Amino acid sequence: MALGLINEELGHETKALKIYKKYLRKNPNDTLILSRLVQLMFTQEKFKEVIEYAERLSDYEPDNLNLKVKLGILYKDAKQYDKAISIFKGLLEFAPDNDKILYYLGGIYQEIQDYDNSIDYYGKIAKTSGLYQDSSFQIAQMLSLLAKNEYLEEKENGPGHDKFLAYINKKIKEIVAFKVDFSVVKASYFESLEEHDEAIDVLEEVKNEQTFNDEHRFYLAALFEKEEEYSKATELIEEVLDKDPNNAHAWNFLGYSLLERNEKLDIAYEYIQKAIKLSPKDGYIRDSLGWYYYKKGNLKKALKELKVAIKLVPDDLSINKHLAVVFSNLKNFKKAKEYLQKALASTNNESERKELYEALKELEQERVPASFHLIKMN
Repeated sequence: MALGLINEELGHETKALKIYKKYLRKNPNDTLILSRLVQLMFTQEKFKEVIEYAERLSDYEPDNLNLKVKLGILYKDAKQYDKAISIFKGLLEFAPDNDKILYYLGGIYQEIQDYDNSIDYYGKIAKTSGLYQDSSFQIAQMLSLLAKNEYLEEKENGPGHDKFLAYINKKIKEIVAFKVDFSVVKASYFESLEEHDEAIDVLEEVKNEQTFNDEHRFYLAALFEKEEEYSKATELIEEVLDKDPNNAHAWNFLGYSLLERNEKLDIAYEYIQKAIKLSPKDGYIRDSLGWYYYKKGNLKKALKELKVAIKLVPDDLSINKHLAVVFSNLKNFKKAKEYLQKALASTNNESERKELYEALKELEQERVPASFHLIKMN
């Protein structure tokens, strides 16, 4: 052991690890060396490798609860969920109200999509805990997801809808620090049901809160765009630019909005160029430039920019769809189908998927989909 400690003190941790492991092969029951090895491996962040040694040490020290917690976390990170759950449930027998253990169990069940158990464990965390706010937020997100899935299956709102709204409304009033965050979850839920007016109303109620930031303004502006309330969307983005004239995403938002409306394309180009100068490696902004060239009928330049964009943001719905549109107008139907299928894989929105499926059917017949026909704008 002394030789190992000397190497540790000299900063030769790798050599110390080899010494401890070699010693344990001959003396596997030496808990002192085993404990030193486990501690050093944690320090070196050798989390996968440490599991077998931590398991052995835990067998020798069954009352070492801190080690069990570490082992449970290691199992979770290694996706050995059954073992992690077993460890943490065992720890609950010693400390049934421990907020960290309840939080770990809630997180594990959430990760494996067992939402009922996850909600149950998160829900046991006391209001006095520092983890109460985040556990409440996680519950809200899961209830939202369950309500959305229920709607997709039944084609109408069911008990999950009422349960989610009752919970989220309660938390909006109860946890003031998370008022905006909970409101965003609620707005996102309504957006998923394509009830954009409801989503807008939710965010309008909190837009004057101190924690309502530029990201929230972008989201509200996007919702206004969906309802074709363009002046309100523009007003919000201009607020962002008043505070930060070098906000590339704000310039891009204004430019892309004009493109989508087929209005003032020269001004749209000017805005997008400002955005590119500020953030040249942003895939969303390069997508906007590509879409500008498409709108102007320059398919070659459009394709060049969109290829840059997709390398930067490979799984983005709009960029994949834009590439499908451009390739279909170039009569490269094979490539168009490839990108359209990628677009389909990146959305769960029912109306969006329906539109993409219809376009895919036409591409299968080597026809440019009606919604993909190029209308050149001056």
